[in-house]
Amino acid sequence: MNEGGDVRTELAKLSQDLERARRELAAREDELQCLYRVASTAMDAEKGLEDKLNGILEIVSTRSQGMEVVGARIVLEGRSFETPRFSETPWRQFCEVIADGTHVGVVEIFYARDLQSQGDETSEAWQPRFINAVAKVVGERLRETRVERRIGERVKELHCLYNVSELTHDDSSSREDVFQGIVESIPPAFQYPEVTRARIVCEGETFVSESFREGPFRQSQRIAIDGRTIGTVEVFYLEERPPGDEGPFLKEERHLLKVLAERLGDFVRRRHAEDLEIRKSLELQAYNQELQQQLQVVREQNEVIVRQRDIIQELSTPVLEVWDDILTLPIIGLIDTKRAAEIMQRLLSAIVEKHAKFVIVDVTGVPIVDTQVADHLIQVVQAASLLGASCMLTGIRPAVARALVELGVDLSAMNTRRSFRAGLRECVQSAKRPAKC
Repeated sequence: MNEGGDVRTELAKLSQDLERARRELAAREDELQCLYRVASTAMDAEKGLEDKLNGILEIVSTRSQGMEVVGARIVLEGRSFETPRFSETPWRQFCEVIADGTHVGVVEIFYARDLQSQGDETSEAWQPRFINAVAKVVGERLRETRVERRIGERVKELHCLYNVSELTHDDSSSREDVFQGIVESIPPAFQYPEVTRARIVCEGETFVSESFREGPFRQSQRIAIDGRTIGTVEVFYLEERPPGDEGPFLKEERHLLKVLAERLGDFVRRRHAEDLEIRKSLELQAYNQELQQQLQVVREQNEVIVRQRDIIQELSTPVLEVWDDILTLPIIGLIDTKRAAEIMQRLLSAIVEKHAKFVIVDVTGVPIVDTQVADHLIQVVQAASLLGASCMLTGIRPAVARALVELGVDLSAMNTRRSFRAGLRECVQSAKRPAKC
């Protein structure tokens, strides 16, 4: 009788452990799905930063796992974004938002009751890792927005310099037309064109932009030929704007004004030149300088493109540790030879680093799986197996399965499951089984 009672006790304990593991798995799955939605919202190129933050708040506030979220808030660079009918409570989770190494805001979630007094299900479902991950996504999105804004400002400046170059090298245009064209090109190149006005004074002549009037904030640069001042380029802000590097102006705008003054000085010098050989020589020098500047612009743009490509590649092929000894590789988009090599390198490095025993390769986001893609996946599975990790392929959609059968692709050697949830469940169960001698 005692032995029977011990068996029942052990079975009850195992049943409790299994139920606890099931709840933990459901919580982690919900967390991953929410984080995926948060990341997708943050990367939506058609939305502005404000719409993205409101979308993230909506996702955060609806992920409750049995707990009532009464409000969520993101404070970013002095601006506050809140969920509808927001209210604060004493039960709060928060995480600072960091961008470029500095504190820029905070993500907060307020609950209707004390999380610490709840059972294991609630406590596990709302570990700080979720809000920490949300804050990291917000910080990365802000950093990328800052980069995009800086690039946008540089593009405006380059467009202005291009117009100036076109005008000053057009021998068919009169001196007056060139100066007027340049002064009209200046306001759109500054950070706040709607309140920007420009004026050029050169050798007794004055040229002003549309609706010109002087404002309380001024930036100027002298125009000189061989050290002799012949005029000035001036920019006015009609209204107060946030502080920059020089009052409301940016240091890049000061540099733009300096370059404009140099271009104007070169233009006046060329127009003064009566000797054809001197004029041609000056044009050749100006062309060489212009070429060097364009090459520099191309180099900078290529660097930006390379950085953005690396960011996109990392986001499109993440290797995530979803459970102890279990990694998942969600693949989104097309797979070519180059990307397959990158996927294999990232996965094998992660297996070694995390000492993973199981790998789930989820292809739900892969629109086309043909013979070549199947070969790439088989190679990834084989390489992972050589490192001692058991691989499973999940997320093959019905249309893809039918296409693979029609192509005669043999995936019988691969362990496949219909969905990521099914694959994760089997891996967790396998991980808990005692190893056979």
